[in-house]
Amino acid sequence: MRMLLAGLLLAGCAAVEQPERLEIANLALAAERVFADEFLAIPFAGGPVSIVAAEHGRMRTYMLEPCRDGTRICEAGLRGPQGMLTLTPDYRVVTGLYGRTFYLSPGGNGAVYRNGVYSTLAWD
Repeated sequence: MRMLLAGLLLAGCAAVEQPERLEIANLALAAERVFADEFLAIPFAGGPVSIVAAEHGRMRTYMLEPCRDGTRICEAGLRGPQGMLTLTPDYRVVTGLYGRTFYLSPGGNGAVYRNGVYSTLAWD
């Protein structure tokens, strides 16, 4: 019985520390996001985005451009196929173009996803 009570008390102590750690981590993440939004380049804020990615050992390039009054992203210019843009706290996610999903983060980096593989990218 004493072992059970001691275990419950220790579990309670661990539960008290965990939210503090999460709060500090959340504050750090929030500060990074504010810094990125204020001081780093934001994808599509200045128009089209050129992307270079190393996929399966080969360099590939892509061009994404805002279209339809900024509601969509077009492939290789305003007349190209249209994809979707989703905003998350950390990425601008573009789907439906080039058979890939692009994760563009502030500052010029991110990832491209295709066939279960993520590859790093640089954008400008």
